[in-house]
Amino acid sequence: MNGQKGQSVPGLDETTFPWVDLDYPGQFEIHREKNGNLYADVHKDRTVGQKLQTVPGAAYQVSIRHSGRSASHIGGTLTLLAGSDKDHLTPIELSRTTLSATGTKEGQTLGPAGIAVVSPDHGVDGTSDYSGWDHTDGWETYVGSYIVPAGQNSTIFAYRGGVSDSCIDDLSFKVAYPLSYDMNGGTGGPKQSQ
Repeated sequence: MNGQKGQSVPGLDETTFPWVDLDYPGQFEIHREKNGNLYADVHKDRTVGQKLQTVPGAAYQVSIRHSGRSASHIGGTLTLLAGSDKDHLTPIELSRTTLSATGTKEGQTLGPAGIAVVSPDHGVDGTSDYSGWDHTDGWETYVGSYIVPAGQNSTIFAYRGGVSDSCIDDLSFKVAYPLSYDMNGGTGGPKQSQ
């Protein structure tokens, strides 16, 4: 696991940090921006995921902040995925809920954003120690939902980089569990779907 200057982060390993590079196990980068914010690097064409215990029928709303990596990495895309295992990951349709200053300049809008989102950032390229990186004008927030299929008690949630490297932060989940009710023998009420 890589941190600043390619160094290990004390106390952070596969047993304490559940996100795993599904393509290159043991490889994962966290960087610190000049304002102190920590974020994860999303490498192009690589998938990083975490397996969670899930409830069949529950809806998981996923929220994530995304930014292009720098001016030389324009076009950094991100796809959020979910599925029963690495070989059955499917894209989650996303909506943009906040715009960055750079996104506004690029003409991006709020609302549906598709399955491969682009969050441009015109920030300076980082030095070898990443100390110059500042994504303040690049962060945009996206949300999407995944309904866990029947019989699926664990789910991998993952993200995949696209054309160029980019950055993510503040990945979170909200869960809505399926409703179940008993009409106590009544009739004419709403039908419960299975």
